[in-house]
Amino acid sequence: MNKFILAIILSVFIIPLSGCTTNYSSVTQVEDSGFILLKGNFNNTTLYVDDNEITIDLSVSQYMLDEQMVSKFPISVGVHSIKVMRDETTLVRKKILLSNGQTVEIFVP
Repeated sequence: MNKFILAIILSVFIIPLSGCTTNYSSVTQVEDSGFILLKGNFNNTTLYVDDNEITIDLSVSQYMLDEQMVSKFPISVGVHSIKVMRDETTLVRKKILLSNGQTVEIFVP
């Protein structure tokens, strides 16, 4: 009889404690954008990404990479039409497929 009462008392305390466990999970958010990296002679040009116009002049952030001036532009993932123009002349025209975190280099002559 004592063992039966002891089992009941222990189960009363142990069963509620089993619901007090912790559960840890983490979520990693994937980047939803990539970059276009312009290299070469891109000053005083206009960059078109899917007909959205970006004028590239000295106000655009530029830095040195592999002894060349470059400029980096974030764009969404997917297929994009890229065009670089200077004075009504098309210097670059291409379609690119951009995935998460990818950087596509475009050389401007």
